[in-house]
Amino acid sequence: MFVLVGFFFMFRSIVDRYSSRISTLPDKVSPLKTFPLRGWILIIFMTSLGLVLKMIPNIPPEFTASFYSGLGPMLILAACRFVRNGNK
Repeated sequence: MFVLVGFFFMFRSIVDRYSSRISTLPDKVSPLKTFPLRGWILIIFMTSLGLVLKMIPNIPPEFTASFYSGLGPMLILAACRFVRNGNK
């Protein structure tokens, strides 16, 4: 439960910040310019963290299961929030 709440608040603020940034961009822009450098660093860090957690053999399966069980639904909700913010 703690994982869900933590991811919810983290992704909510990130989505709102980047949605407002994207809304100020012109209609046709390179997908690489949708996020600032800091956003791309965050995406790379989180992807790398997920891969590293999967490859470390001493991490208990219960931790990995709770981590991914919290992360997956929150990423889906974040994507839905992006879509909703884009339709305003």
